[in-house]
Amino acid sequence: MTQPARWITFGIIILALISIALGVTRCISNRNDGHITIEFYNDWGGHQTGVGTGWFAHMVDYHFNMTINYLGSPNMEELFQERRAAGDLGDLIIIGTQRLRQTIHDELLMDITDFVGMQMPNYNTFFPGAVARARELSLADRIYALPIQVSTQSATTPRIAGLVPHHGAFMRQDAYMAIGAPDIFTLEDLLPVLFDMQQAFPYTDSGLRTYGFSLYTGPEDDTILHTAAAFAQLYSGMDRFSTTSFIDHSNQRLESFLDINGIYIRALKLYFDANQMGILDPDSRHQSWNDLWGKFEHGAVMFSWWSWLGAETFNTTGRANQGVGYNFIPITNQRIFHENRINPVGPNHTDLVIAVGANAQEPERIIEFIDWLASPEGHQTVVAGPEGLTWEMIGDMPVLTDFGVAAGVQTGTFSNVDVPENWGDGTFVQGGWHGNITVPMSGFGREINPATGYPFNPRLWPASGNTGVSWLDFVWTDRFGHNTPLDFVLDNNIISAPPTTDFVKPADPPHIAQMRNEIRPVVLDASWRMIFASTESEFFDIWIEMYDEAIALGWNEVFEYDNDMAQQLFAAQRAAR
Repeated sequence: MTQPARWITFGIIILALISIALGVTRCISNRNDGHITIEFYNDWGGHQTGVGTGWFAHMVDYHFNMTINYLGSPNMEELFQERRAAGDLGDLIIIGTQRLRQTIHDELLMDITDFVGMQMPNYNTFFPGAVARARELSLADRIYALPIQVSTQSATTPRIAGLVPHHGAFMRQDAYMAIGAPDIFTLEDLLPVLFDMQQAFPYTDSGLRTYGFSLYTGPEDDTILHTAAAFAQLYSGMDRFSTTSFIDHSNQRLESFLDINGIYIRALKLYFDANQMGILDPDSRHQSWNDLWGKFEHGAVMFSWWSWLGAETFNTTGRANQGVGYNFIPITNQRIFHENRINPVGPNHTDLVIAVGANAQEPERIIEFIDWLASPEGHQTVVAGPEGLTWEMIGDMPVLTDFGVAAGVQTGTFSNVDVPENWGDGTFVQGGWHGNITVPMSGFGREINPATGYPFNPRLWPASGNTGVSWLDFVWTDRFGHNTPLDFVLDNNIISAPPTTDFVKPADPPHIAQMRNEIRPVVLDASWRMIFASTESEFFDIWIEMYDEAIALGWNEVFEYDNDMAQQLFAAQRAAR
């Protein structure tokens, strides 16, 4: 490292320590304030409801004398509209950028310009570009919301979490190996593999019936099933762009959900065939996310669409050392969508912002909490748990405690171990931050904690307890010839990552919004009926019926509007390359 670089690094660390000291001083002073409970609305937070408890709630109470009441609903769009009509979204708010200008216009958000300037030393120190971006997003020289997916890294850094891709075919590796670890060439080749895995392990150790696939109904089902859309991300390199289409960034085109040759009907047909084979959980249509999560906790589902579902719930150090657990299993001709490259200054068309509600009674304390989330201490706490419980500094190096290892912090798969009473009681995974998202993006890539000099991500600590390779990973490496799944997907060039832009999709014109709302239930209901159709003929009859009704309700006009928005995004991407 050159001498100037050393001074820059040293300066950042000093600023971080000053910020932490200021934050601690403010937090301690808040101990004399009256206790408050704030309502937290989060567009991505429908699964968590009620007053937060556990170790993170303990930290929030200790630092801020504050309790967080999570607002959630099976239908977050409905909850948003209800709260909007009542003129009160909540006290702490996370919303998508596409809602921001609407909520400003409706006077649902507080002008926090002065608070940002006076009471957010961490955010201003580490993410000054995001402050400027906040003004742009609000279309005024004022700040109503702050970007939260921000970074100190370069815009060319891939947004890749840890050692695995976010999307992919994640399967019970022990069952997969037990049937001979067959090659999976196409999406449809999953079916006989999952059938054989289910036959080899018909019940879990706890006595639950196993299934190849298990689905759920949740707030992410927007026009189409989230668990069917997932195949576009893990197989076709596309992402959901709107309520009508997937976006193919590589070829700069949209694919309609109603495309008879598209990935959506292919995914529905996959589930239909799985149901005919007896490997689709019959509870799928009527179970909640919590129901599904509980089944993954027992390893009762052979297939997961995401790196964290299954691994976070079922994988433990003990199981991994026995070769038992979920792992990435490649499909030969797949292409994986990857969210994009890091955007240091904050959101693009799919990202989120954090705000204070217009009716919040103690905005200063909420602002201090947001700033703490952006601080090295706060962010490290969200990612790895609190210092002193899950990790500690030994010399100049962060090291996991025995509790941290037992809690699964070193693998990023938090476990349901019991938390000591003096740290909030309950279990570790249930007691975490349920905001679903953190302020910096340390989970993506190698974001460095300036207070420790090491990555926030404990999987990358040299003494984090995961330096030894588990039998689960050893077997995977022996089968697929790479040290990690991330190495595999990068070496085989099967990740599609669009460039980051500052494009923000505007709110729909009223007539487009109305047509979307009328189309949504038609497609969603038909999707479920197709999966559980009695025959293949009935499957396609329902598709045709749904197609005709969606077209009659204005599908083509909505799709053309979405295509116009996509062309603006593509133009911004070309300019960013």
